[in-house]
Amino acid sequence: MHIDELRLHARDLDAQRVFFGDIVGLPILESTPERLTIQAGRTILIFEYQPDWAGIYHYALNIPENQFTEAAAWLDGRVQFLSDGDGKQHFFFSNWNADALYFPDGDGNIAEFIARHSLPTASDETFSAKSILCVSEIGWVSDDVLAAAKQLSDSYGLSPYLGMSGEKFTAVGDENGLFILVVRHHPWLPSSQPAAPGWFSAMIQTPSGQQIFTLE
Repeated sequence: MHIDELRLHARDLDAQRVFFGDIVGLPILESTPERLTIQAGRTILIFEYQPDWAGIYHYALNIPENQFTEAAAWLDGRVQFLSDGDGKQHFFFSNWNADALYFPDGDGNIAEFIARHSLPTASDETFSAKSILCVSEIGWVSDDVLAAAKQLSDSYGLSPYLGMSGEKFTAVGDENGLFILVVRHHPWLPSSQPAAPGWFSAMIQTPSGQQIFTLE
């Protein structure tokens, strides 16, 4: 699965403009009082102004599989890395064969850089904003994770990643694009921030072609 376009709400578009345009350095395709459109690798990332939005999103950005250390050094000083309860900031997920780090974006969402070592994405270019490959994850908070996973299977032909499925956490899709399904109040890694349901819309490439998924 690929996430071609992702639409999210934002309380503070000005802060997001500064974060993505000035701090991270991604191309700003459109900037109005109502909408901010960003090119994040192959993904179009859109924030729509919603002053009453009270949620926290989690999303991940794929980076070249061989540049995690370089990307962390590049990001250090631009953002404040998030830590777990032990002060850990860099995470290796052996079952996913991936390294990740987390940081807040301009509106307080939990963003992630992830280097998936099983993907053939190695690069010999100096790491920069241009090295960001795509948005590869979006969190979906549900009261029934298994029912949400079944919906993705029935409607879009998507399966749990690596066959892993659980009532509190299930990732659906593949390394290029994943819905991260978590039950309400499940803490987002690495913080203790409880997950809460919220709207988003994604244009995705699936085995059945390009489709639009919207969570109300």
